[in-house]
Amino acid sequence: MEQSDIERTQGLLQMQTLIQGQKVTMKILGLCFDRCVDVPDTQLQFKEQQCLWQCTQRLFETESFLVKRLQAAQKQKMG
Repeated sequence: MEQSDIERTQGLLQMQTLIQGQKVTMKILGLCFDRCVDVPDTQLQFKEQQCLWQCTQRLFETESFLVKRLQAAQKQKMG
């Protein structure tokens, strides 16, 4: 495989990883929006903002925890 093909493949893998991360982010935001905002208005109420912040933080922390656990399990399985 030529160097340019390798670089192109690496670039595509990075792009795919970025897109996957954005999909996860949008899914989390959608879940939290549905949970925290009863009726969308032109502005979010303070209570809704707080709920969205706390919800997204919990879900991102959970996602991070699960990724680390999965990586550790895979590493242990290989080594």
